[in-house]
Parts: sequence; structure tokens; C-alpha cells
Amino acid sequence: MGAVVGLLVAISQAFSTALVITSLASSAATVIGTSGTPPTRPRAILFGHISSALCGLLVAAMMTPGPLAYGIAVGLASAVMIATQRLHPPAAANAIISFIYQDTMVAYLFAIVAIAAMIALLSAILRARLSVPR
Repeated sequence: MGAVVGLLVAISQAFSTALVITSLASSAATVIGTSGTPPTRPRAILFGHISSALCGLLVAAMMTPGPLAYGIAVGLASAVMIATQRLHPPAAANAIISFIYQDTMVAYLFAIVAIAAMIALLSAILRARLSVPR
């Protein structure tokens, strides 16, 4: 777990997206702690992080930052993940984080995609290793 979080920190620093580490470290812990459950499937991880970031950017474009806007962004992100059956709860934090990175949207989304893909790959590897009888 420590190595995964260390790698997440290094990647988030490379993209100057330090706050991203909060939702992605939660994803890593979820993947490691509950591997094999629907929220730890690679498609849920990738879709959850990307859609939540996009929902946050959408709300940020229409509202000023504040508790109401944050609540709407997280609510919208959660609704999208539930409606698409791609729920990954740690990803909902990206809806709020999007308000901070809205000016650097391309770099932010690239960092989210890269890091979420790494976590999804970790999830698939862990699931494969845990399901193989020895």
C-alpha cells in the first residue's frame, strides 16, 4: 500500500496536481482492501474518476465555488456513476477538486486518467493473483 501511495504522490507532483492524491489514495485503499467488488473493477475506477472530474468541471463552469456548488457537483457525479452502474465512491471527490483545477483542465484530466488507469491496472493484477489457486 505504501508503495502505491508513494507512486501516486510522485505522479501527482509531476502534474502539479497534489490535491488529486486524496481521491486516488482512497481508490488505492479501496482496491487493496476490497478487491473483487464492483467498485474496484477497472471500468468503475476509470469511469468514476473521469466522469466525476467532468461533472465537477461542468458545475464549476456554471456556478461560483461554495458549499452549494460542491454539493451539486458531488451529487451529479454520484448520480452519473450510479446510473451507469460504474460507482466508485472515492472518485466523487474529483467533482470538488475540479473547481480548483478548472483553469488547467487538460493537465488535470490527463493526470486523473493516468493515475486512475494505474489503479485500475493494480486492481486487475490483484484480482488475478488472488483468484489463481496455488
